Amino acid sequence: MAIIVSFVGVFTAMIGLISAIQPGLFIGVFGQLKSSSRFWAAIIARALFAVTFFVAAPACRFPIVIYIVGGILIAAAITVLIVGQQRLNSFIDWWLARPGLIRVSALLGVAFGILLLCAGA
Repeated sequence: MAIIVSFVGVFTAMIGLISAIQPGLFIGVFGQLKSSSRFWAAIIARALFAVTFFVAAPACRFPIVIYIVGGILIAAAITVLIVGQQRLNSFIDWWLARPGLIRVSALLGVAFGILLLCAGA
């Protein structure tokens, strides 16, 4: 199961690196998703990753880190659900209009992906 955490880490780091180099590509792909799709994808992805991380944590090098990330993901899924689709879409539209902020977020994604890769290795 730890290999799944490492895979998520590699995928996250790659998406972050691509987004840092070409934020316009990220904006184009992410901006085309319908608002209802973005909303439910945000909730479902966070919940699925949280469950996966909780199951995989005991096999990881840094299980406490993976448990914490899983907890944060559950809290994030609940928060997105409480915030609602309109506010989430407003925030995403605001964020997508700022390529500089996307680059900073992407670099944080690269660092987070490397952390997951190391924890799952």
